[in-house]
Amino acid sequence: MATKRQVTLRFRDEYARASKKQKGVILDRMCETLGIGRSTARRLLAQAGQHGNGAVPAARERPCRYSDQSRQLLVRVWVLMDMPCGKYLKAMLPQWLPVLRDCGELDAYGGCLIVCVWDHLIERKRSW
Repeated sequence: MATKRQVTLRFRDEYARASKKQKGVILDRMCETLGIGRSTARRLLAQAGQHGNGAVPAARERPCRYSDQSRQLLVRVWVLMDMPCGKYLKAMLPQWLPVLRDCGELDAYGGCLIVCVWDHLIERKRSW
C-alpha cells in the first residue's frame, strides 16, 4: 500500500500538468509499475491531486437544528401519539400540542417550542 502511494505521488504533478495524450502515457507507465487497471490508476492520481499529501480531509460536522430539549419534547409527543410515521406526526402536531399543553404533559419542557418539523427529518431521526 505504501508503494502505491509513493508511485502515485511521484506521478501526481506530472499527470496534473500533462496533456491528454501524455496522461495516457503516464497511466500506461503507472499500470505497468503497479499492476493495476487504467481506471484505478486514474482514480488514484485524481485523489492524490485533490488532497496533496494523500490525507483524507476531515468531514465537517453539520450544526444541530434542534436543541436536545426540543428533540426530547418531540420524542415525548411522538410516544404519546402512539408512534405515528413522520408524515402523520407532522400533520397532527398542531392539534395535539395545545391539548397536551392544557393537560400539563409538556410542563417539564418549559417554553420549548416545536416550530417547524419536516416529515422526512422525523423519519431519519426514528432511531430515538
